[in-house]
Amino acid sequence: MPKKKVLTSLTDPGEYEVVLKDVRVERFNPGRGVVGQRVCWTLAVDGGEHDKQPIYLTMPLLDELPWSACKALRAFGLEVNGKWSLQSDAAGRVVDPKLRPGARARATIVKDRLGKASVRLGPAASAVSGSA
Repeated sequence: MPKKKVLTSLTDPGEYEVVLKDVRVERFNPGRGVVGQRVCWTLAVDGGEHDKQPIYLTMPLLDELPWSACKALRAFGLEVNGKWSLQSDAAGRVVDPKLRPGARARATIVKDRLGKASVRLGPAASAVSGSA
């Protein structure tokens, strides 16, 4: 089995307008003898110094969605209350007419005291200013 290519994600702290490129569901082994699923997001920065640079996120997929997954779905305009009727094709690509490629959000990248980057998603600036 070929080794999976390591994806390089933008880690520079800041706020970025992003466009959704892809959402997939993958199986993974979080612990010995345990197999779980996770949602893998591929985003691209839209504009500025880092235009088109990718941002990759992974989140565990459980029966009750963790708050980070709910927040990500809400950032792209989906109404969720802790549940998401997820559908994916044979390749694992999420098929949801409300979560389409090209949807916009705002990504905030921060680094912890050890230098590890994390990404938070929120509604796109145009969605926030448009609702005021």
